[in-house]
Amino acid sequence: TFHCLRKTGTDFLLRSGISLETTQKLGGWKTPEVMLKHYRNPSPQELGEAVTCIDSLVRLTGA
Repeated sequence: TFHCLRKTGTDFLLRSGISLETTQKLGGWKTPEVMLKHYRNPSPQELGEAVTCIDSLVRLTGA
C-alpha cells in the first residue's frame, strides 16, 4: 500500500542520515512529531544499540 511505501521510505531516509527536517519536507508532514508518530519504526539493531547505551549509563552512574 501507499502507507507501507511511505513508512519504508521514511525509515530508509532517516537511517541513511537524512535529517528529520529534510525527511519531513520531502514527505509533506506539517511537523516532525507527526512523521515520527506514524511513520518511524526503529530497527532491531537500533533498539539493541539503545539498550546497550542505557546499560552503559547505568553502569557508569552505579544506579
